Amino acid sequence: MSAASEADRHRRRLVWVLAAAFVVLALGLYANGLSAPFHYDDQHGIVDNPLLRDPANLPRFFDPVAGRHAFSPTEPDAIHYRPLLLASYTLNFVLGGESPVGFHLYNVLLHALAALVLVGLALRLGLEPPWATGLGLLFLASPFHTEAVDYVSARSSLQSGLFSLAALLCFVRARQGAGRARYGWLAGALALMGAALLTKEVAVTVPLMFLLYDLLHPPARADRWGVHGFGLHALLLGAGLAYLIAGGQAAYFLKVLTGEAGARGFGANLWLQAQVLVRFAQLILLPAGLSIVHDFAGAARPSPAAFGCAGLLLAVTAWAVAWRRRTPLLALGWGLFLLVLLPTTLLPMNTPLQESRGYAAAAGLMLAAAAVVRHWTRGPRAGARVAAAAGVVLVLFAAGTVGRNPVWGSDRTLWADAVRKAPGDFRAHANLGAAYHAGGDLEAAVREYRAAIALFPGEAAVHADLGGALIDLGRPDEAAQALERAISISDRYAPAHFKYAILLQRTGRPEQARAEYERAVELVPTYVEALMNLGILLARGGDLEAGIARMEQALAARPRDPALYLNLMVAYRQAGTPGRAAALYREAEAHGAVTPRLTALWRGFGAAPPRGP
Repeated sequence: MSAASEADRHRRRLVWVLAAAFVVLALGLYANGLSAPFHYDDQHGIVDNPLLRDPANLPRFFDPVAGRHAFSPTEPDAIHYRPLLLASYTLNFVLGGESPVGFHLYNVLLHALAALVLVGLALRLGLEPPWATGLGLLFLASPFHTEAVDYVSARSSLQSGLFSLAALLCFVRARQGAGRARYGWLAGALALMGAALLTKEVAVTVPLMFLLYDLLHPPARADRWGVHGFGLHALLLGAGLAYLIAGGQAAYFLKVLTGEAGARGFGANLWLQAQVLVRFAQLILLPAGLSIVHDFAGAARPSPAAFGCAGLLLAVTAWAVAWRRRTPLLALGWGLFLLVLLPTTLLPMNTPLQESRGYAAAAGLMLAAAAVVRHWTRGPRAGARVAAAAGVVLVLFAAGTVGRNPVWGSDRTLWADAVRKAPGDFRAHANLGAAYHAGGDLEAAVREYRAAIALFPGEAAVHADLGGALIDLGRPDEAAQALERAISISDRYAPAHFKYAILLQRTGRPEQARAEYERAVELVPTYVEALMNLGILLARGGDLEAGIARMEQALAARPRDPALYLNLMVAYRQAGTPGRAAALYREAEAHGAVTPRLTALWRGFGAAPPRGP
């Protein structure tokens, strides 16, 4: 065996050892977060999305029209085309069922892979193996990434970030390669770019990352305007523009520019985003003050803070440009940081800073920081000092990650932490109220809902949640005021109609309740709770067949819910249809939804009425 072959085998063994070490370390860092529940957007996007449980729906996710509405069927306004993200959720349901543990494990493995890709990218960009490995370890251990890993819905940023970094790595290898191999690497880069886009729309900036690399490392003159040069970028930029136009993002951006859309005006948003970008940089390099929400109240205007942050961003950008030949990695890393965050910088977001959005941006900023440290630490003893400092930071990062994971252990701990750190953010109070409500502390829930409304009175969901808590407290007049206010803010918010229907039904107004249930179902045809309650209301009112039809719709949307089988079994027994009852019992067995009470009903108990709200 030649020395070259032996060296290649040794290198491959090292790669596998490094990969195994990164996976083991990632599992160790996030072991105390694997049992965390679903949170926040997980509820409507994953838990309440019946389409994700059936692999037969995979083609639907990739359909350009149906796929956009499959993202969150219970939230009509949440329309995104992210088929690979939805496919990953379906994989989790198939392999691990309803438990969130499998979802968390998937996220941890994605994070380990992203750290490995960053090591490969750093090596290709000129960092020596110890520097590249250290950079990957710091990225892996950083507590900044706890939101991206611990929050299942943040997988969109995590998975898209992994694919984006891998696409850039393949692109760099294509540019640095020779012969046929570079065509293969280029094909891989384009495929991974597509995968990133099919996970989250913000990956539309990946072609700009490719362009940035070529601007810093210009192609040979013979290749300059072909597929191995700037000709490729013209094609990719054109394709990206077509994608934005087809997806409606371009039209939305034009509305933002004219003030017809967005949470704030375009100019005001830029002042805000200057401060957000600086805050992102601070959280990445010094991850203190992490929170699911950050308070930027009053920041969307010219102010000393806004001017200072804008000046700092311009100064760093000018420095990176000036040093582009001396330290191109600084310019590339800083450019990646800005490009990853470009879409959310230009478009006014309801939540200005969400830590998970900075997942891939952190890789860019850490590359830039490594370039600066490497440039300024030269000399015979510099390597040992840098290694010691990196080791200390690595331990601190790991401790911060392990310490941050328990915050994600429950909704109450997560949102109590958010209220402490961002007391002026209405969402923090509203979600802490929801956590108290779910835990049965109704007075605390009402207090937090009202605190949220005092900060921002225009959110229908908070008024509806307040109404629901007041219903449970037995204060119907106050509940009616809150729910009517919610509906006046947004008649398209289905949960407000659903909760109002419950109130009407409990206060003896069944016909009005029926109208509200039907409005909720009209808005969200798969609204299981509304369908079931409507079915029960119809059955109690004498229209048993219509009630059964609504209950069957509910069961079709959520075929693993034992409570739905119980109510429908009672209805079938009342209708005197034992054949349908037998088929229902077999279906419950097939979906693992048989309970002792269902079995008792099937064996002969059929006189009890279906349960109502």
